[in-house]
Amino acid sequence: MQRTMMAVLAVLTAVFAAVSALQWQAVRIARRDGAADSEALRAALVREAALSNELAAVRRAGGPAAVPSETQEAINYLSGRAALVAAPELADTLRHEFRGSHVRSAYGGFLDALLLDASEREEIERLIVERMLARALPRTTLARVGVPPAEREAAIAKIKADQAGIDARISALLNRDDRERYAAFVAMERFRLIASWFNFDLLLKGKQTLSTVQAERLASALSAADAWARAQPGFVDFEFIAPEEITDTAVDTFTRQERAADSRALGEARAFLTGEQTAALSAYMASIQESNEARLRLTARVLHPDAAPAAADAEE
Repeated sequence: MQRTMMAVLAVLTAVFAAVSALQWQAVRIARRDGAADSEALRAALVREAALSNELAAVRRAGGPAAVPSETQEAINYLSGRAALVAAPELADTLRHEFRGSHVRSAYGGFLDALLLDASEREEIERLIVERMLARALPRTTLARVGVPPAEREAAIAKIKADQAGIDARISALLNRDDRERYAAFVAMERFRLIASWFNFDLLLKGKQTLSTVQAERLASALSAADAWARAQPGFVDFEFIAPEEITDTAVDTFTRQERAADSRALGEARAFLTGEQTAALSAYMASIQESNEARLRLTARVLHPDAAPAAADAEE
């Protein structure tokens, strides 16, 4: 059973940074006509969200067993993630989703201001999607257990090189001012997406959604909080962390950094969000934090089953 866990563990860190947002996005596209050609993939996407919710519930009830490889919940969860990431249609599905909503959410303001004909704009949109994929797909390799450091470094370097090459192709289609604006939008991509996902969460729950100005200010607040967190002494970047490095101590660090950054962003957001929106944002952040921490704790316990439990878990 431990061997089974190790075999499917590779998928965990590949998408953990954005997995909470992917869950409901995945369910949404799985239910949309034409979103994917494979019934198996659609089933995996829906199961991904369901299993994540189950894991969070187990966590709230007291957490998985000290040796999670002996629990069926852990096996089901990891197997579900393996089915999702290993599905051959994943690239096409991500490409469809990125073009359908991610580009509009992160780059809509930039694209709308371009004085280009339809074919040129379409080519820029296509390249932006490929830029997103250049970062997303290699994470399955980087998440494998036992990848030699040199191979990891080469994979990370390839991501950067591929994105730089795509940036150059996009820049060739733009004038100088638009190139500068494009670089600014690239820097804000992740934060505009988070603001968009939160706004969709508001819509699903029947709450007042963000105005365009509010969404932009929220993205700016998230960006500023992230920059602040990275400037703090001892900051650890978890974006390309190797699975072997995910220990309970590392999870403690990750969780502490995330909570500090979210708290800072939330404090700034109070100035331009309504009371209802602020409360919803706080709950949304807490939900993502809990989900990410649960996954990372599970990964740490699988890879380091003999390690002492984290202080937070020992108190449960």
